[in-house]
Amino acid sequence: MNTSLDRQIEDTKKAENLTQKEKQRLIDLYNQQREQKEKEINDKYIEAQKEREKKQRMRLKQ
Repeated sequence: MNTSLDRQIEDTKKAENLTQKEKQRLIDLYNQQREQKEKEINDKYIEAQKEREKKQRMRLKQ
């Protein structure tokens, strides 16, 4: 979904100056960021859907 995070994860996996533990910690953080961003997008979609439904109900009442 987020190519920037995908790229950062791939770069982290290839980094030779990091230990395996450091790499895993960074990858975990990037995945957390991805999950947060996905949740934000889903929340916005749900809110927009609710607004559309509300407007549609109001039009039907008129």
